Amino acid sequence: MVFMKQCSSSRAAGWRPGLAIATLALSVWLGLTDAAAQAGACQGLGKQAVLERVNALREAGALCGNLGHFVPAAPLEWNADLEAAALTQARWLAQAGRLMHLGPQGETLSQRATAAGYRFRRVTENLALGQRDVPKVLSDWTRSDTHCANLYDSRVTEMGLVCVRATDGRPVWVLVMGRPL
Repeated sequence: MVFMKQCSSSRAAGWRPGLAIATLALSVWLGLTDAAAQAGACQGLGKQAVLERVNALREAGALCGNLGHFVPAAPLEWNADLEAAALTQARWLAQAGRLMHLGPQGETLSQRATAAGYRFRRVTENLALGQRDVPKVLSDWTRSDTHCANLYDSRVTEMGLVCVRATDGRPVWVLVMGRPL
């Protein structure tokens, strides 16, 4: 079974992390610093290939179900701070074994993005659980009205995507997109 959730926020939060951000800075694409990811936890593509795939989707525009037609959107750029925010949430969700937009201490997406060093006008998040690879998770997100709307949101300009394995072995995907201040 495949699960997904989405979230968005237009408000920058002033929350400051109590934990060392340095750990987040060490993260690399797909959280490859984790032993589980090194063992092939999530099949995927490199950052550039994922970025190209997402941008190809955005370039085409889409009909996002009841949310209507989204015209082609400008390409996104990769952002290490958004990747770090995604990794923080993915690790938490992998441990929890379920999807939710709040962190372990009740942190919101806005708070997690700020804690990762991202200063923003807008930030959005798509979550998924169980998809085996990047093409499958993107396909599932385009078939969900709200996830699709996040993918084609012309107000975001940057992204970070990670995948880690949950304790039961299922891949946990977190995509964070934003627009900096």
